[in-house]
Amino acid sequence: MIGAQELSELAAAPEAAANAKDGDTIRRDHDAMMTKYEIVTGAILQLIPDAIMISASAFSSSLITSMTPGTSILPL
Repeated sequence: MIGAQELSELAAAPEAAANAKDGDTIRRDHDAMMTKYEIVTGAILQLIPDAIMISASAFSSSLITSMTPGTSILPL
């Protein structure tokens, strides 16, 4: 298992908090969720054959894992 279920559970509270405009809960839970996200994405990347990996410049995992509340991973 790669931990996706646990990540889903960790993401549920901040998602509900965002809907309720509860910034304190988002800030409290963000780091744990992003740590698990990094673990899960790392596990997924280990399962993807090199031949189908997308270019690191197109979608950098360091950019994803460095996100903080209120930031976007999409270029503007």
